[in-house]
Parts: sequence; C-alpha cells; structure tokens
Amino acid sequence: MSPEHVALVIQAQAEVLDRLFDFVRGDRRLTTGYIRELHAALLRHQEKVTVLDQFGQLYEKELRRGAYKTTPNNPRP
Repeated sequence: MSPEHVALVIQAQAEVLDRLFDFVRGDRRLTTGYIRELHAALLRHQEKVTVLDQFGQLYEKELRRGAYKTTPNNPRP
C-alpha cells in the first residue's frame, strides 16, 4: 500500500471519528442507517480485505461498504 493510500485511509478514519461524535453529543440517533453510513465512510478507500475461510485458507474478498456481513466468522485458536 502506498504512503498516499495509507494517508487516505487514516484521513477517512479521522473523519468518521468526528462524525461519531455527532451521536455522542446527541445530534444523531444511533440507527441502522447511521451505522451503515459510518461503515461506508470508514472503508471508502479500501476495496478488499484478506479473510480466512473455514479450512484455514486466506483469500481476498471485496468489502461491502455500509452492509452487514453475510458470512460467519472463522476464529482460530
């Protein structure tokens, strides 16, 4: 990942943190739409994520910004 891309990701994280304080101050209600909005903004510069399947294999998966996950977790000890 290039330094410029890292900077964009960090900037998005800082902006979402500021927007989260809208809820803390009481300016926004905690709704499903608000959570999805924050999630989409947080991940706007990230296209994929590395995931681990149930067989222990790593692969790249496209991020679904602003959407709930559709697959189960596969924790490992």
